[in-house]
Amino acid sequence: MKKGEPMFMIMDACVLIDYLKTDKSVLRLFVEFIGPVHVVSPIVAEVKDIENEDELMELGLIIVEPELEDAFEAAELIGSTSFQDNLCLLTAKR
Repeated sequence: MKKGEPMFMIMDACVLIDYLKTDKSVLRLFVEFIGPVHVVSPIVAEVKDIENEDELMELGLIIVEPELEDAFEAAELIGSTSFQDNLCLLTAKR
């Protein structure tokens, strides 16, 4: 990241679930004091501790739809990371 560029964060399911279980307000503080926090929509579908995307948006999180190419590539990657992890990585790279 170059100096002066805004910082963007992408949150994976494990981190999101931990914050939702402990203290949701911490997520709002991240957004307010550190910068935008994005969550890829398939990650939202993985999280059982929320009713719907609106709950995350009220906390200031930005729900993003993955690029189709990233979804295809994430599905083809073989290794120890999940489809969702691969999708977070590819979205972050983009």
